Amino acid sequence: KDLTEYLSRFGEVVDCTIKTDPVTGRSRGFGFVLFKDAASVEKVLELKEHKLDGKLIDPKRAKALKGKEPPKKVFVGGLSPDTSEEQIKEYFGAFGEVQ
Repeated sequence: KDLTEYLSRFGEVVDCTIKTDPVTGRSRGFGFVLFKDAASVEKVLELKEHKLDGKLIDPKRAKALKGKEPPKKVFVGGLSPDTSEEQIKEYFGAFGEVQ
């Protein structure tokens, strides 16, 4: 929830997935955020430092499949094991719509 909330300031967040350990169910410390518009990814990357829950996070452009439109997805590393998908959507929603 926090990550989504934070990223929502960059644009509409369409989807947010935090990768978890299949055995323990705990966060593996990274995830993916899909924005409605590729321009939101640019907004995220323009800001050099991102902090969530007092911890520095490291968004990067996700690798696009060949022949696809510009990527709307960012890879987010350095997440706390306690960070939820809702936090991610909230954070990145500030940059644009998260799908």
